[in-house]
Amino acid sequence: GDDKKYVTNVTVGDLPTCDGSGHVLHYEVHHRIPRKNLKNDNANGNEVESSLNNHTTNSGIIALFLHGGPGSGCFPNHVRFFSPVLYEYVVLLDQRGCGRSTPMGQAD
Repeated sequence: GDDKKYVTNVTVGDLPTCDGSGHVLHYEVHHRIPRKNLKNDNANGNEVESSLNNHTTNSGIIALFLHGGPGSGCFPNHVRFFSPVLYEYVVLLDQRGCGRSTPMGQAD
């Protein structure tokens, strides 16, 4: 499949809400880069990592995946719903109280 033709660079983080509730939303950004655009993919990891960090095409579509809950959050496997041919970036966002967002199990 197309997945083997791409390298994925994943950034994870947390976003505090601005409503004073103390909730923090967890996110992952999966940036899929065609292997053909990387320098020396068979070389050591440092060269590939440097190439990943400096790769910007701005040609792909960004998908935002909001997990429907309740309770469970997003998983990296959810990225597979979006073809890397069309979607360069996939953002997975755990809703309030779900997955790795905190506090767990509280939506208000």
